Amino acid sequence: MAEGTSAFLHAQSDAQLALCDNGVARFQVGNDAWFVPSKHGIWIPSGRDFHLSAQTTVEIHRLYVDARTVQRMNLLQKPTVVRATPLLGGIAQRLASQGSMRLTPSEIRRLAHVAFDEIARLDHPDLRLPGGHDPRLTRVMDHLVLHPQERRSLSEIAQAFGTSERTLARLFKKETGMTFSDWRRRLRFMYAIEQLAQGETSAALSAGLGYSNPSAFIAAFRKYFGAPPSSFRDPK
Repeated sequence: MAEGTSAFLHAQSDAQLALCDNGVARFQVGNDAWFVPSKHGIWIPSGRDFHLSAQTTVEIHRLYVDARTVQRMNLLQKPTVVRATPLLGGIAQRLASQGSMRLTPSEIRRLAHVAFDEIARLDHPDLRLPGGHDPRLTRVMDHLVLHPQERRSLSEIAQAFGTSERTLARLFKKETGMTFSDWRRRLRFMYAIEQLAQGETSAALSAGLGYSNPSAFIAAFRKYFGAPPSSFRDPK
């Protein structure tokens, strides 16, 4: 999928795991957005429409899981980003690129069962950016998503958008469960993940996102995700 392209995908009767083999993609499900970097995936339950946009050139493999298997194996019931294992990524690639080496139905079933076992034990990094409903809130969110390096305070942003600081603070907490500061911090880290996948350095990101030096940015990033920025670089 080429950088800058997007697609709206209709709900499926099966759940699906969309694995990002390289690049970074955003998945919009309802009002919320999930950022899916290389070697991660997103679990999408059955019956959910979603919008997919490629922030970089991205290769995605999808595995479909029927409702009976989801229930039997107690798999995830809501959209969730997962950290893919090499085994799961290999199975997805094998199923997606059979070519002249066609798999028999029994081989496909055996691979699928191994994949289901892997899905059940995957780590779930929190790469969800909550959205909102109230137009006063969504206008501000849309602006910040387009301008994650925005430095103005909540009071200044509220004034620019014709509302009050108290109203915006209340709406952020009510509709996202997060304070404005926490929501913006998460947005900036998501933006950093996208930029890291495109080769941006921690030094450049730290300056643009308001950190005093690269070490401060790296420490904050590691504290938030439990891993350094380098772990989100797209392997070539």
